[in-house]
Amino acid sequence: MSWPMNHREIQIRKRLNGRIKFVDGPFDLKEQLAEIGTGVLFIRANWSGQCSASFSVFCNAVSQTPAGTFAAHVVDNDQCNPAECSEVLGEVSHGYGESFWIKSGAVVYADRGYHNGPLTRILKTRIKEFAGIDVQVPGDGNENAFEAMVMRNCQGLAPALIEIYDLEFREISDLDLAVVTLYHPNHAISITTVRALAKALTEVADPRIRLIVLYSDAVSLQEMRRTYGEGPRSGMTYWICKGKIIATDRGYGKGEIPLKRVRDLQRKG
Repeated sequence: MSWPMNHREIQIRKRLNGRIKFVDGPFDLKEQLAEIGTGVLFIRANWSGQCSASFSVFCNAVSQTPAGTFAAHVVDNDQCNPAECSEVLGEVSHGYGESFWIKSGAVVYADRGYHNGPLTRILKTRIKEFAGIDVQVPGDGNENAFEAMVMRNCQGLAPALIEIYDLEFREISDLDLAVVTLYHPNHAISITTVRALAKALTEVADPRIRLIVLYSDAVSLQEMRRTYGEGPRSGMTYWICKGKIIATDRGYGKGEIPLKRVRDLQRKG
């Protein structure tokens, strides 16, 4: 059995009243996605504090939806085969409380936990899309939290040159000169990358070049693969000229300033 059936576990399942299916023991991932059809697969790591926090928020939100709106399965992280996860889900589980949202048996969104305000708002958005109803989640009233996190790391860069998307996807076809980066507030590479980009763009001071910041946990796998040819990864940075990607970087460490990239983009424009 995946989880000890102690009093706490029994109470969790009783409270959910069958709304969530707990898959105890080994499982076949492809069969799970086929059975879900349209719904969500939550990977639970009992040993992870971050996952426990995410699981609590997840269960509370899903319990507010009527049975039959979408399927919700919970599987054990320790029963996951990394190679199978990579093949079927597009990535492996790290115990963050990952949730994979499924349509027609295929992954459309991969969320890496719901342990802070911006992330819980993502969960609310997912449920709105899949169930058509609004649920209450922690952090409901703080809609500008993600933007504030990003702006703290963009000091010196004119706000008019920054576009921040915490829940939406930004197409690139209408962008003339821009740099798009994927940001996660808890990942060091995201923070150093945004700071490096802001510093370089401030130094060059070309008002034509825009900085586009996407929340790496909010964008869909399908949209990322269609536009960028790969799934979302924190720190990934794409240089755009006339609606096309001309260069890709995997983020910038502390002290790295991509001035050459900015000047190359400036010349091409």
